[in-house]
Amino acid sequence: MKTGIQNTALHGSPFPMELRKGANRFKIDYRVDQEFKFKALVGIAQSDGEFDKSEKQFIKRIADLEGISSNQLKDLLQHKSKARELAEELTFDQKVDILVYVVKLMKVDGKVVLSEIKYCEKIAGILGFEDKAIGFLSGIIESNPDATTNLGRINHRMRKYLIES
Repeated sequence: MKTGIQNTALHGSPFPMELRKGANRFKIDYRVDQEFKFKALVGIAQSDGEFDKSEKQFIKRIADLEGISSNQLKDLLQHKSKARELAEELTFDQKVDILVYVVKLMKVDGKVVLSEIKYCEKIAGILGFEDKAIGFLSGIIESNPDATTNLGRINHRMRKYLIES
């Protein structure tokens, strides 16, 4: 059974994080991270009025990578939680990870529309980042969802986009 989480951006994974055997390196309930992540991904996929095949496949690949069945994904998406409450429980690394996924999904169908950008900016705000964080990520994340992303470099640079509370 896959139980732990490890940042694998430098280890060849096409996704920012993947599950590995071992201890969970985050102190929060992993379900919170999954719930926020998948709700954000579905939201961005639907924000342009289309939920096309490439977007569905991207979300399914992430779920598969994280060992989430179709039924578990449905349960996560049906759970009634407020986004801001979920976001408060996430670590900085998890927040950046979610934004990387959201930007990759925004670009996966080869077209980026204003409604998708605005939705990404909304997610960034909920996670405690300035809108400019989406422009930064969009500029460095390839539209190819299988491209490896260097999260170490991204995390360092994302700190300047944090909204001071």
